Amino acid sequence: MIDNKKVKFHLVVFAVFMSGFIAALIFLFNKNRAHFDTELYSHSRNNIKVIDELSAVGTHFYIHKRSLMRYLNTGEEKYFQYLSDSRTEIEKLFSSLEDFNDNYFQLWVRVTEEGKSREIKYFTSNEKEELKKQIDEFQKGELNEKYFQRLFYLVRYNLSQYFKSSAEIVGQKMNDPFYAPQADPAFNEGIDKYFNLIYSGINQIITVYNELFWEHTLSQNSQYHKNTTYYFRTLIAVSVVLLLYTFVVFAQVMHYFRRQRILEQREELAMLKSQDVTTGLLNRESFDVFTRMELARARRQAYHICMVFVEIEELDWIEKALGHEQTNRVLSQLAFIFDSNTRTYDRVYRFRRDVFAIVMPETNRGHINNIIMRFKTKISKDPLLDKLRLMSNLAKISFVSYPEDGITLEELVQRAEKEFLPVAVTPTNKNESGQMDAQELKLIIGPTPAGIADVTSGGPSTMH
Repeated sequence: MIDNKKVKFHLVVFAVFMSGFIAALIFLFNKNRAHFDTELYSHSRNNIKVIDELSAVGTHFYIHKRSLMRYLNTGEEKYFQYLSDSRTEIEKLFSSLEDFNDNYFQLWVRVTEEGKSREIKYFTSNEKEELKKQIDEFQKGELNEKYFQRLFYLVRYNLSQYFKSSAEIVGQKMNDPFYAPQADPAFNEGIDKYFNLIYSGINQIITVYNELFWEHTLSQNSQYHKNTTYYFRTLIAVSVVLLLYTFVVFAQVMHYFRRQRILEQREELAMLKSQDVTTGLLNRESFDVFTRMELARARRQAYHICMVFVEIEELDWIEKALGHEQTNRVLSQLAFIFDSNTRTYDRVYRFRRDVFAIVMPETNRGHINNIIMRFKTKISKDPLLDKLRLMSNLAKISFVSYPEDGITLEELVQRAEKEFLPVAVTPTNKNESGQMDAQELKLIIGPTPAGIADVTSGGPSTMH
């Protein structure tokens, strides 16, 4: 069963945990952001390196073509050396790019078994058409890492075929100084066409490489992306735990508030048992409990207690004449005057249906007259009560003092019951039964309110 301390404990734990979790999350994301900046720099540097190397392949390829034509035209040895150097540099660059892809390019697909050349997969008898077809697919927007590797090796394979054909032409030139295939327009057209196809393939590799490596690798295979995914999943898991914990705390808090409501309702029921519903004053049961406690305290601390009892005569007859609601208004107004004109530590009770009791600690008999006069003054100023001349004609009063008139509560109450006296001269025009005549009551309160029949006529009485 949860109490107020447990509710506060759970709320504090929840707040501390949430604050710590948010602080840790901010720290991790900031750290991951710094890691992203480092990774971004590294990827940028690698990307620039690859683009530069592919551009160098294109440059050396162009040098190779120009050196081939110059060698065929002049036969000079230096152009033969240029041919050999450019081919060696291109092969070296492609090998370097392949190693780089293996180490850094996560989308690079390994399509052959360990120890075998991946180029074997792309050996074909129609390598030119395959390369042209692959370039066309990329130009249509078919961006795929498998296609990229296929393009890479098709370009490399066509380069090797181009170098092979070039080597054969150079060999014939070396054997026959008068060999001049460049004089044939068809030869020149074929060389240019093949060169342009391979060169387009190299440019396509640069374009596709930039998009795949930069966008896909950095966004999907970088450590930043992996950390972000991990943090996001952790956040979801912790959020689920927090949600469950919130439900538990909420259920316990609601249970606590339900318990509080039940306790408040019990207190209200207990209060109703100890209070008079009509006037809101404490009832006879409360009078017995609290007055005994006050007498015990007065006995210990040696002070006086005065008790004033005010009895409303003819209450049943007044209720028949005025009606139930109007009578309740009279009683409530009397209760208000008694309660508001006593001290904060004095207690006013509805002792019986027609009797009010006022218990005043640390008060002796000498103050009684002043207290009664204060009540009469307040009642005379109240329009409703003044019409009844309540403190003049319809009320009796009795007062006792502790310890002069008794030691126990029973002794004091018995003494008070025996000594009720009228506040003023009792009216003489009572009927034979001892009750005040209805006409007299009308004269006291003024015109009869609408709906109240003449009691003496036996007519029906309608209550408001």
